[in-house]
Amino acid sequence: MICPPCAFQKVQAKTGGRCGATRLNFSENWRGCSRVLPLLHCHSEHGHLLVAAYSIQRPDQQWSLLLVNKDPVSAHVLTVVFSNSSDHSTHYFQGTVKQVTFGSGEYAWHANGQNGYASPDGPAKKSDQSGGKGVQYTLPAASVTVLRGMVQ
Repeated sequence: MICPPCAFQKVQAKTGGRCGATRLNFSENWRGCSRVLPLLHCHSEHGHLLVAAYSIQRPDQQWSLLLVNKDPVSAHVLTVVFSNSSDHSTHYFQGTVKQVTFGSGEYAWHANGQNGYASPDGPAKKSDQSGGKGVQYTLPAASVTVLRGMVQ
């Protein structure tokens, strides 16, 4: 199952189909970061948590999104939207978005008692993606992904 695009916003989440979102407040000031947005989660139609998102504006004014795909079987596709609650404007990544993914394609444990081993054993997959309105980002099954870039 592919989760319909979920838009991660400050005020509410744009979702479609079977993907619901829950907004959680996160207001802790963390190491000089200038802004932190609420956390949003994408759930399956059965209420299982599929994707969790955590966003923070870095001191260099770039935004980083930590996206955790907890679905062990399916990839999920997301559209990222930043929303300003005071003027109701929407914003998107612009230019190049750095994507770093670490998932089952980069690491797998093979149990064998004391002779267990990892294969593959990294490194994380790095790529550059385009930013902009409507751009979709794919999260591989059972993965942690960080998207980092400037927001218009």
